[in-house]
Amino acid sequence: MNKKSVLLMAAMAVSTSASAAAFGYKDMIGKWRVTGVQLANDGAIQALVENDPLYMGAELQFSADGIVWLKGGGDSPGEHLQDNCYSRPHLTPADDNDPDAGYRVAGGFNVICGDTVWGPGSGAVIKPGNTQTVQLYWYDNGVLTLTKTS
Repeated sequence: MNKKSVLLMAAMAVSTSASAAAFGYKDMIGKWRVTGVQLANDGAIQALVENDPLYMGAELQFSADGIVWLKGGGDSPGEHLQDNCYSRPHLTPADDNDPDAGYRVAGGFNVICGDTVWGPGSGAVIKPGNTQTVQLYWYDNGVLTLTKTS
């Protein structure tokens, strides 16, 4: 094999592995726990606080058929967590094409439930961190850190 062929094969292998490593909804399937709450717009008037007890410890199940909050944070029974999805979810890029500037998140994905957005108002955005942690851009400029539990 000549040098040009070896380089071409190496480039194809890198290209194939890069596309195989792309983040998708399948990476979200499982149970997740809220392990942190940050505020996306520091200084704005909002109802959430850092590490808000209404969300800390809350659990969320992502499946092929939907997204369901399993429990609220802390001692909260979770009545405020009524944003469940009972249609097939999928992700789309959260980029400059998003009509709501608050949900334009570099490297993030809009969560779509069937044909509509899932979550607050204009929808929710998931930004992958690593295989076990993502950020969920949620209500009131809150950014929930989700850690995979199973």
